[in-house]
Amino acid sequence: MRRARRRKAPPLAEAFDDPDAAFAARAARDRARIARLAARVNHAGSGFARPMTEIEDLAHALAGAGGVFGFDAVSGTAARVERLAERWRRAGLRNLSARRRVLLSSAVRDLLDALDTVGG
Repeated sequence: MRRARRRKAPPLAEAFDDPDAAFAARAARDRARIARLAARVNHAGSGFARPMTEIEDLAHALAGAGGVFGFDAVSGTAARVERLAERWRRAGLRNLSARRRVLLSSAVRDLLDALDTVGG
C-alpha cells in the first residue's frame, strides 16, 4: 500500500499557523534582496532607477508589516528608506550624487540591522 504524501501547506496557511515565523522568514528574504539591490544602486551610473524602485516597494511593505508585527525599528527604518527612494524618484534624478549614495547606504544599513533583530 502506498503511503500518502504529506502536502506542504501553502504560504498563506503557514502565515496563519505561525505569523511571527512567517514574518521572520519574509524579513530574511527581503533583507537579502534589499542588500543586493542597494549594491546595484551604489554601483550603477544612470541605471539606478529600477533597483531603487524595487527598494522603495520593499521598504514600503516592510514599513507596514514591521508595525503590524511589533517591530518598530523595522517599520521606522524602512519608512526612512522608502521616503528617500520616493523623493529621488519623484525628482527625476538621472544620477545619484556621492552625498545621496551615502544617505542611502546609511539608511539601508540601518534597515538591514533592524531586520537582523527579527526572529532572533
